[in-house]
Amino acid sequence: MTELDTAYDLMAGGDEAAGLRFYRALADATLFIVLEREAEGEVIAPRVFDLESGPVILAFDSEERLAAFQDGPQPYAVLPGRVIAQ
Repeated sequence: MTELDTAYDLMAGGDEAAGLRFYRALADATLFIVLEREAEGEVIAPRVFDLESGPVILAFDSEERLAAFQDGPQPYAVLPGRVIAQ
């Protein structure tokens, strides 16, 4: 279980302060994003997954979780959560 897992579980209990702590932990976390193709310098193209509820970009809080999601090697970027949120 990661720090984000713990923060999420506490937030799921409905505590507003726990919610703020979760988003702070998310902003401070190092996240791994699935890419469409290899980065070109500092330019990345996140892979967009079209779901019924709308498009999403997946970010994982560990390299192990990213690897478990993918079928073999795939391009990815490592970014701080606060950069992704921007």
